Amino acid sequence: MTRRLNVNPTRMVMNDLKKRLEVARQGHKLLKEKQDSLIRQFMEYYDHAQNMRRQIETDFDLMNLDYQYASLEMDESVIRDNLQESDVPMVVESKNHNVFGMSVPKYEIVSETKVSSSASLFRSHYRIDKMKTSHPSVRQRLVELAELEKTCFILGNEIRATRRRVNALEHRTIPQFEVTIDY
Repeated sequence: MTRRLNVNPTRMVMNDLKKRLEVARQGHKLLKEKQDSLIRQFMEYYDHAQNMRRQIETDFDLMNLDYQYASLEMDESVIRDNLQESDVPMVVESKNHNVFGMSVPKYEIVSETKVSSSASLFRSHYRIDKMKTSHPSVRQRLVELAELEKTCFILGNEIRATRRRVNALEHRTIPQFEVTIDY
């Protein structure tokens, strides 16, 4: 049983409650539409993030396979030295843009120095070179995946907040106004 609001039973109050009820119904409709749009947008980002994650896992598996094949033919310390030559720092810049009035991040790799192949041909292995060349593209996709997952997290929080508002209007505010008007 929904409790009625504690108001004076006058015509002025009833007219005011009717206006407030109409505004609450309009707000409920708009919030419900926003919630549906947010869920659609979330599902798009989520599907894209899942596909990106699968691609990255495949790339990591291929890089790991190349590493294992190279380790069969070369000494572990030589492989490590070759890979450390290509280990360059990466600077990622974060900018914000709006999605449905929410600020979501946009990550960008700002500076990444090019890998110089200073290793001699006798100390290098073609699989190590293959790993070195695929490394920057995997880094870029990792940054894109981080952006997608952060956006999904932010959208999920906004969906929860919107759902709470919709439910409060639907199950508490609107029924209270209706019971009070009937009184």
